[in-house]
Amino acid sequence: IDQVSRVDGLVLLAALRTQGCIASAIVLATNPTMRTRAQAAAAGATLVEKPLLGDELTRALRAALDAQETA
Repeated sequence: IDQVSRVDGLVLLAALRTQGCIASAIVLATNPTMRTRAQAAAAGATLVEKPLLGDELTRALRAALDAQETA
């Protein structure tokens, strides 16, 4: 979900979780607030901060794919 849509991605993720969705989730955020961090953690999502420096996104994607394979 991007900034153009009128849907808050973390709210949507929380709703999916309450419906039993256990898929891996990665949240990309610029200067995330403590609330954003807490919401991502509560939803079991990995938070990756922008700007993307290094290989943090790659590591998060690999971890998500590994989790899918072991599930």
